[in-house]
Amino acid sequence: MVWGELTLPPADLPVPPTTPSARLREMALFAGVGVLNTLVDLAVFAALVTLLAVPPLMANVVSYGAGALNSYLLNGRVTFRARGVRLASWRRAARFAAVNLGCLLVSLAALAALSSFMPVLAAKLGSVIATFACGYVLNSLLVYGSRPQG
Repeated sequence: MVWGELTLPPADLPVPPTTPSARLREMALFAGVGVLNTLVDLAVFAALVTLLAVPPLMANVVSYGAGALNSYLLNGRVTFRARGVRLASWRRAARFAAVNLGCLLVSLAALAALSSFMPVLAAKLGSVIATFACGYVLNSLLVYGSRPQG
């Protein structure tokens, strides 16, 4: 919305950290939440594969979804809270879903490739590592990104 010389950004776009220490704190929180997401993902995956004999790629879709839901809730309430994030935004939820669909595809490709020469649970751990970097960058920029300047 523009009033004279004043430009107001959309209300659901948050403000990123402005100091290196704030950015580092945010990244550390993202990593901590990521550890919890990974534990949820691995626990669901292991249960589906070992207890219920669900095929690994199908189990990965379900377990990744459980970890992603945990990620959305905790990162919105903890990691990116200082940015003024509103979890009840449909646009934010849609961006989060799109980012995680892309990360899920990375995870599936890594799991398929790695499980061809290592045990499936080790391959799953490798797929988690493969998705961490893209997850932080894409979530930071597209889901919890900054307000436009100007």
